[in-house]
Amino acid sequence: MSWNIANVRFKHRNSDKYVLKDISLEITPGSFTAILGPNGAGKSSLLNILLGLNKPEAGSVNFKTVPINKWKRSELAKQIGVVAQTEEISFPLSVRDVVGMGRYPHLGPWKRESKHDEEIVSSVMQTCDVFQFADRDINTLSGGEKQRVRIARALAQQPDTLALDEPTAALDIAHEMAAFNLLKNLAKGGMTVMLITHHINLAARYADSLAVLHNGAVAASGPPAEVLKPQLIQEVWKWPAIITPHPGPGPDTGAPQVVPISK
Repeated sequence: MSWNIANVRFKHRNSDKYVLKDISLEITPGSFTAILGPNGAGKSSLLNILLGLNKPEAGSVNFKTVPINKWKRSELAKQIGVVAQTEEISFPLSVRDVVGMGRYPHLGPWKRESKHDEEIVSSVMQTCDVFQFADRDINTLSGGEKQRVRIARALAQQPDTLALDEPTAALDIAHEMAAFNLLKNLAKGGMTVMLITHHINLAARYADSLAVLHNGAVAASGPPAEVLKPQLIQEVWKWPAIITPHPGPGPDTGAPQVVPISK
């Protein structure tokens, strides 16, 4: 298993309310797993638990069979690339420099990039369609462009696991679709992809497995066709919907799609 989470409970300091309640979840190597749920369901809290940034009050979190708190942060950075929902860079840096930060876990302090490192950085910038911004100050880019730079930086780490929190929220439709295609292809190539998203229908089309959080608990998990049911949508998102197969064409033909019903 890439991640094994068993009976995890978590609440924020000075709070009596549990954000996560007895969460159990397995994320298998080479899979594309999407974590879904309404605002406040506990998705970002779960991500922080998976990354060892928050310590659960109860339960266990293992990454590659090792307790997450036993990993050295420097070693974990070689294994997991992270794309946060938001990030502020308050000083001038070129896009090339930001993406190059992804090589730091392999280089360590004060070591210059080799030609191999430079090639990796150039390659991932091309992949994420930000190569044309290489010399631009990161703070001059739009929100969507910055997010593509963050994805490129994570890929520059050459991790075997990728964890993303709403990475396509600021992207236009073309780059959003390109991002989901990229994540699907990375998973097909053996990378483990864990994505938090509000885009239920895109998750159903591209992810191998869905996990739906509701009030801090796993309401359902498994293949999209098994998870997305009208009753679940009504219960979790508080809105009636029908489920219809994606018309295609393409490899996602037949994937379940949620169509909200007008009240």
